[in-house]
Amino acid sequence: MLWIKDMLLYVFAVFLVIDIAFLYYYNDRDFFSPVGLCCLGFFFATISSIYNIDTWYFDMKIETFFVLIIGIISISLGFIFSSRLFKPAVQSKQYFFYNIKPRQFSYCVFLLLQAVVIFLMYNYIMETTTGDTLAEHLFMFRLLDLAGETEIPSYITIPYLFCQWSVYVFAYKFILDYACYKKINFPSLAIIILNLFLNFLSAAKGPIIWFFMGIFMIIWVTYSRKKKWDISLSFTRLLKLLLLFLGGLILLVALAFLLGRESTESMTDTQILAYIAEYLSIYLGAELKLLDNFLTTFFYTYSPNWMGYASFHFLYSWLGTKFDIPYWVQNNSTDLLDYGAVNQVLLGNVYTCFSIYFLDFGFLGIVILPFIMGGIFGAIYSYIRYVPSKTNRYGIDFTLLIYSNIIFTIALSFFSDWFFSYVFSPWMLKGVVSLYIAQIVFLKRRGGEIDVCG
Repeated sequence: MLWIKDMLLYVFAVFLVIDIAFLYYYNDRDFFSPVGLCCLGFFFATISSIYNIDTWYFDMKIETFFVLIIGIISISLGFIFSSRLFKPAVQSKQYFFYNIKPRQFSYCVFLLLQAVVIFLMYNYIMETTTGDTLAEHLFMFRLLDLAGETEIPSYITIPYLFCQWSVYVFAYKFILDYACYKKINFPSLAIIILNLFLNFLSAAKGPIIWFFMGIFMIIWVTYSRKKKWDISLSFTRLLKLLLLFLGGLILLVALAFLLGRESTESMTDTQILAYIAEYLSIYLGAELKLLDNFLTTFFYTYSPNWMGYASFHFLYSWLGTKFDIPYWVQNNSTDLLDYGAVNQVLLGNVYTCFSIYFLDFGFLGIVILPFIMGGIFGAIYSYIRYVPSKTNRYGIDFTLLIYSNIIFTIALSFFSDWFFSYVFSPWMLKGVVSLYIAQIVFLKRRGGEIDVCG
């Protein structure tokens, strides 16, 4: 049976295809359910690992195989259990979109707020870093941030977080205007563009990618509701989704160069293409190889800390700062994991979400934490999909906006843990409060009118 051991990476790929197909039909042909996105992420990571199987000397160990299988099954079962539990007895596929009416001053005030935050953030970066270009300054700022040596003043971080969440109110308005009337709301579009630049100044790829994922999720749910969730895949739709995926890869590479992370000076065109292919394959698939190395070393010897320092590191860091407990203060959960390299290729220091859960709770964490994550998303998904009327008195679907803000936490589980570190942290509480305040300040209460696209 040694040949099976040598084929474990391929067997895992087949398992993911089966699981994705099952979830596709279980969710009535919704290809982008939260657990479906999670499995798709692991599938692309697996394909990338297979592409580099010789370069990385990737011979998946049986421990890694079972951790991945059990973790994916736990997420799927949590989602299925919760979605069935919270699915209403009477379901409706009829949705109504109410006309969202911003107050007269809303666009100008929010654009001005964004401009002020951008100005403050830009000046802070320029004053605390060195370099000749903005890309060099951003790269230095990112290095300082990873080292925990940046202390951005609260007069910047508070409005920055407010803008990050509140922009979804205007994005929702922009998407509904186009969906209902084929009309482009230019003030909302300007707000979206400014938010992209604001996220760009964070010097990290994450906030920009998360924002695009959130916007995509609002578009997808709105489109699905208009179609009454008759969203079966066709060749044309598959082609569009493939182009969308390729666009995402291009965005990932572009961000790396714009943020000063990579350089192609003195490279030929062929070398540049090979370099980009290697960069993408590492970004998408190295997590599985690093997880394999990690489990090979610690699977039978590691003693869990049981306190959840890695999984809930933002919460611990906040408490540690407030109550002066230095041991609890961490800049990032990946600080607990070393950078890995193989065959002179640096693979990074992200080991999938399962390494974080194993660090805290051992094998039990691989079972329980993914089940909880899948369960919470299952409940939210059922509410968004099957409850007929979800717009509040301001005409927006508040639950959908929260869902879109946190969808990255499960979709990018193949990369690292985002769910427990972000959702169970002050970031989540402050974000929801910001969103709630934004709708009150910037929107009028809706009347009884229903848009024609409902």
